[in-house]
Amino acid sequence: MALPTVNAKTFTFDSNPTPDSSKYVGAGHTAAVKDFISIRRVAPKPTKTSKGVMKEYHKRVISELIDGVYQDTIVETSYSIPVGTSAATVTAARADNAAFATTTAGIALVEKATINF
Repeated sequence: MALPTVNAKTFTFDSNPTPDSSKYVGAGHTAAVKDFISIRRVAPKPTKTSKGVMKEYHKRVISELIDGVYQDTIVETSYSIPVGTSAATVTAARADNAAFATTTAGIALVEKATINF
């Protein structure tokens, strides 16, 4: 079982650390070097006033040798979606989030910690 190709990289199923999470490793993953995508979910918890909120997360971890020591770059994306949200809103929010990462502002945020434009 594998994830769809991500930026021409293939990730293969590694494990289910919990019933609500999966880990997929890339070609560079070893015991010392991390190269993986982790996916997890949290089921909605209904209350008296709400059907609850679905929560999903994905995390990308890549190790790099810096000054003789492997250090991890970790990028996480989280979703918090109220039960009953329309498919159109979910799609729009996900697409906007993905597109922001490739904008000048998104690149400046991640690469230079710039938050005002």
